[in-house]
Amino acid sequence: MELAPNSPPLTFSILIIDDSLEDRFVLQRLLHRSQSQVAFEVREAENGAHGLALCRERLPDCILLDYHLGDMDGLDLLAALNEGRNPYDDPICPVVILTGSGAVTETAVLALKNGAQDYLVKERLTSAGITLAIENAVEKVSLRQELRKAEARFRSSLENMLDCYSIYTAVRDPGNGTILDFRCEYVNEAACRENQVASDDLTGRLLDEDLLPTHQAYGRYEDYVQVVETGEPLEKIDYIYGDTVSDGGATYLEAAFSIRAWKMGDGFAVAWRNITAQKQAEELLKEGEERLIRDQKRIEAELVVIALKTAHIAEAVQRSLLLAPAPDAYPGVLVESFYQSAWDDALIGGDFFDVFAVSENVVALVVGDATGKGVEAATYTAEVKFALRAYLREHHGDLPISLRLLNNFIIDNERLDAAHTLGSYVALAVVLIDTQTGEATCCCAGAESPLILWAETREIIEASAYGPLLGASESAEYTATRHHLGMGDLIALTTDGITEARKAQSGEFFGIEGFGDALREETTDPNRSIADVESAIVSRALAWADGMQHDDICLLITKRR
Repeated sequence: MELAPNSPPLTFSILIIDDSLEDRFVLQRLLHRSQSQVAFEVREAENGAHGLALCRERLPDCILLDYHLGDMDGLDLLAALNEGRNPYDDPICPVVILTGSGAVTETAVLALKNGAQDYLVKERLTSAGITLAIENAVEKVSLRQELRKAEARFRSSLENMLDCYSIYTAVRDPGNGTILDFRCEYVNEAACRENQVASDDLTGRLLDEDLLPTHQAYGRYEDYVQVVETGEPLEKIDYIYGDTVSDGGATYLEAAFSIRAWKMGDGFAVAWRNITAQKQAEELLKEGEERLIRDQKRIEAELVVIALKTAHIAEAVQRSLLLAPAPDAYPGVLVESFYQSAWDDALIGGDFFDVFAVSENVVALVVGDATGKGVEAATYTAEVKFALRAYLREHHGDLPISLRLLNNFIIDNERLDAAHTLGSYVALAVVLIDTQTGEATCCCAGAESPLILWAETREIIEASAYGPLLGASESAEYTATRHHLGMGDLIALTTDGITEARKAQSGEFFGIEGFGDALREETTDPNRSIADVESAIVSRALAWADGMQHDDICLLITKRR
């Protein structure tokens, strides 16, 4: 036995049981002369009874046992030592039998069968030989103990398995080796519970005796033969086993199993699980999913009907918001509007426009962008439009006061109206035109500034300064700017659907500059209609954005005439 470098010396306690004092002395000397890295602590017993007493007092690491003792022979002492144990598989202690040169073979065979690990002939003893025999005996017993522990752990794991588990060995024809049947060698607790039988009722029985119908029915026997003969494992998922039971009448029952089998020695091991409850749950789940799909389709159909009704309501409200007077409804000016929603299924989104008379000879031009879509947004937009009309008429066209009041209206609406769920923000641009004098008063609240195109010089200017978004701050203030429009001059209002059109690759915006350039270039022909000009400007903005419209487009162009 070799020890690791620098490890402490190993000491074996040895018990010599021999009725010959001379032989005990020789054995002691041989052990002390050993060149092994193992040291020996030696005790002696002059007969079997003394040896048993010393073993009960302190069990040695190894016993050197004389076969012929005065009071008993070595086999009797082995039997006494290993009483209640399997002397071959589970000896209490490593034993080396010592015998004379007589019937060595017969003595050795008997000793090994009765729990000895080795035997030595006294006349041939050497220090190295006896040391090697002791080391081998100790190692054999140690390995057997480890094997028993491993087997115990394995058996414990099998007994604690949720799956059923059993082991079978093949019963073969002695003549040709054909498999005739399989004998059950082991079943775990789960298999016993599943089949409602005790382990002793299954162990040793043949598979063909129909002890485990799960294995026997529907060709499983032939499958197991193939596993043993070919070594190929078997796996059967969702295997259905049916049987007829009699309980006051014949009843056919089905159970579902998952089965796995693999070759083990000249036989096979098999693990199986009753998955009937699982399959039933899966069927219930499948039925539930199908019912859910049906309900979902029904709800979707109902939602489509509701959506159509909502769309019709929204369309009715929204059309009222987009009603524009005839282009020549107001003397002295020509007004054209353009609106295009970003969504095919919506008439309008959050953008809106309005054209109305504030007082005699004063016309209001409005474009705005309110948060939200649909019926609620349309209703909210209507509130904003008509509140602005009221404030402008009440305050005789004073834009800063009217926008400040509208801002407070929006903030109060958000605070006081619990049913109002949309964010209350509105971007707005307003222009008041005196159709007789041509005076234009402009004011912005978070919207793009209106552009004025002077007909004579072709110059374009931004008509108003930027003001805060409506609904953003209670302290917001707004400033009006005034300009004079001559005959043929244009003023154009738009929301960010045009100015924020952007290229897909670079993300570059069309911008207020692009809007101004398009307005100038598309009005070079004085006879071209304003409606055509608006369509051309929108086309240029969409071309800039590679044909993609990401926001509503609202455009209002007025020409003094």
